[in-house]
Amino acid sequence: MEATESPKVKLSFAGKCYLPLAELKRNVKKNRKAGYPTLEYADAAYLPHCAIVGGGPSLQYSLDVLRAFPGEIYAVSRTAAYLAKNGIPCTMFSVDPEPDPYPDHVLIKRVLLASRCSPNQFKHFKSKVVMFDNWEEDNAGGVQGGVTGITRAPYMVIKMGHRGAWFFGCDSCFSDLHQTHVTGNQKTAYQDLLIVRVGDMDYVSNASLLLQAEYLIEIMQGHQGVFGNASAGMLKAMLEGGDWGVVAVADSLRKKYHAQGVQGFNRPYKHRERWALVQGGA
Repeated sequence: MEATESPKVKLSFAGKCYLPLAELKRNVKKNRKAGYPTLEYADAAYLPHCAIVGGGPSLQYSLDVLRAFPGEIYAVSRTAAYLAKNGIPCTMFSVDPEPDPYPDHVLIKRVLLASRCSPNQFKHFKSKVVMFDNWEEDNAGGVQGGVTGITRAPYMVIKMGHRGAWFFGCDSCFSDLHQTHVTGNQKTAYQDLLIVRVGDMDYVSNASLLLQAEYLIEIMQGHQGVFGNASAGMLKAMLEGGDWGVVAVADSLRKKYHAQGVQGFNRPYKHRERWALVQGGA
């Protein structure tokens, strides 16, 4: 997206799950009681770099690279089936409490599910399932990280013994408002939509994806040689040092800020008609 003359604003967000804590705790209790095998961690790094794969728009252009990738491939949620259908064996992982089972495939070798995931997911994948605790609040040795599955994965794979990881398809933005991921349209992605300008380019994103990008940049810059980027879009632009800021927010997000006494974002963002059509104005 090309830029308009709207000012850039830095926004701060705090991550919060879309389900109540009580429901998440019920999931943890049920899944632990079911006795699923749990993820084993290594004492030292002995495995080669792996690939951590999200469903961003650049993934479709990385399939040949992933087919030839020499290490383990970990794909988040629905992305695993997308890779498998394209002939790429992988391990699926998920931290989301989505109740509708993700698609399975013969090339999905293992399924790593957080204890907070819906019991429906565990039952669906049966013998492929390995459980892990994705919050420290659930387990003192739980997987740490940010607000998305992608941001939990780095800590997880290092604890599993990998020397590092490459991020694919973690663009942290959408190429089209009518398809949020290469796997299709995910309704939760439309929560807290915003437009981020990096340099002179604008990207449609949301609050959680912006937090994801900030987290990934922090760990890649702080652990060079351990984590590397093979994604495109907003993440790549931010990593390359482009000055960035939010230039528009969806009306729902603007109202949340105004309710907290934070004024702003009253000026319409007019560059893309689709933004106004889908969001009812920004």
